[in-house]
Amino acid sequence: TGGGTPYLKDLGSGNGTFVNNRQLPPEACGKWEYRNDNDSTTKKKEVRGSRGVVVYPGDAIRFGCSTRIFVLEGPEEFERGAAG
Repeated sequence: TGGGTPYLKDLGSGNGTFVNNRQLPPEACGKWEYRNDNDSTTKKKEVRGSRGVVVYPGDAIRFGCSTRIFVLEGPEEFERGAAG
């Protein structure tokens, strides 16, 4: 199986994205954006909205005003708060 950390981000929706009934913070919203670091053309850095938030197995995800709730599934050892 592949490894990795799942992230969720809102690409600028009008009604927001929620994880466990908490709206994603502004830092987790927006499109990928890169800016020059200190006016250098060779170094670029990610800015606000570029990553999203980490989601864990058992997290409930809701998009906008939808009544549908999606639950992320995965191994128990990766659940939020699991001893590791």
